[in-house]
Amino acid sequence: MISGSTVAPVLLVPGVGLLTISLARTLYKVWRQFSDERKVGVTVLDGVAFLMPMLLHMWAMAALTGSFISGAGWMARRTERRSREDLALLFSQQIRTAWVEHDGVMLEVACADLRR
Repeated sequence: MISGSTVAPVLLVPGVGLLTISLARTLYKVWRQFSDERKVGVTVLDGVAFLMPMLLHMWAMAALTGSFISGAGWMARRTERRSREDLALLFSQQIRTAWVEHDGVMLEVACADLRR
């Protein structure tokens, strides 16, 4: 029979590894933002929110905070990508020519050549 004291460390190894990677990525972003812009931004606050539970040995809270930060970043990147695609589609559908009646004849004219 396997006791809980032998199973728990085995289950913690992948979690601690993922937590360490997530913390390292967040702290790298904090350092980069602070060194480039010399101001406290959202990334710095995310790093503090992620680091404080770890310093207080609240591993579950740190993992949850890291998951929220990673999820928010994923949603922001997805939103940016979709917005970029939608704008590209919108600009590709932009009208380039117009039909103008001149002396009773319909002419196709580029929109750039039209005057008000």
